[in-house]
Amino acid sequence: MSGEMENLNQYATRKTTVEGFIDTSLFTSNVSVLLSITRSPNGVDTGEEIAEMVLVSICMLLQVALMGIFVYQGSKNIEKLGNKPTEDISTSSTRSESAKRRRAWEIEDEIEKERSEEDRNLDKTNTAATILTAALVLFEIVILGLLSENQA
Repeated sequence: MSGEMENLNQYATRKTTVEGFIDTSLFTSNVSVLLSITRSPNGVDTGEEIAEMVLVSICMLLQVALMGIFVYQGSKNIEKLGNKPTEDISTSSTRSESAKRRRAWEIEDEIEKERSEEDRNLDKTNTAATILTAALVLFEIVILGLLSENQA
């Protein structure tokens, strides 16, 4: 398993970088949509165009927040997170199975209590990134629906 752990931080950094690139490309697409709405010959005069502008602007704000989260996550070395020594309970032949399970739960509880603030912050940023991404997907679906409706 140590071979897998050697490249864990490199993998996470690449993954975060790719997420940032995808978010940047979506941001540029939204800028293009915003420009096409504002540069239309009639200007922004209908309720649908105003709704599109508001939704695109909200998406762009969420994307900037996501970019900040990705930069924060990319700056962390995940190999150093959550590395607490644990007792090997599988080698003890004198303990009963229920005692082994109980000890495993106790060890998991101890590890969870000892997690550093940085571990918890990274968990929070992962949760925030997931929620923001879900919100972005919903907004983008609504925007695409409005745009296709206007083009028809």
